[in-house]
Amino acid sequence: MSKIKSPTEKKELAYERDHFSAGEYPHRFRIGWPRKEAAASRRYRRTVTQRLSVAKHRDSEAASDIDVSDVRRRVVRKYGAYTLRDRVTRKLDRRRRSYGAKKRRRKLRSGV
Repeated sequence: MSKIKSPTEKKELAYERDHFSAGEYPHRFRIGWPRKEAAASRRYRRTVTQRLSVAKHRDSEAASDIDVSDVRRRVVRKYGAYTLRDRVTRKLDRRRRSYGAKKRRRKLRSGV
């Protein structure tokens, strides 16, 4: 049983704990994220292999001296997640901004 008893406490904790994805297709993340990670790793491995290959073909003695430590794996960024409180705030703000927008557009189109 939950230690949180009052509904106001529950709602307050939900506002802080619950998070939402900012992406257009939030469930796509579980497919897209591993793909992005794999692509970044492949790109890194390919770059290292190319540099070693070039050094190896130039002369065999330089191949052992080649330094690939300057090659960095691309940082893969996630879309931002935001809290339920932020989501509700954004939604209310959007409602306030869009209230009466249709009338304003019609007024502008009519030239009045």
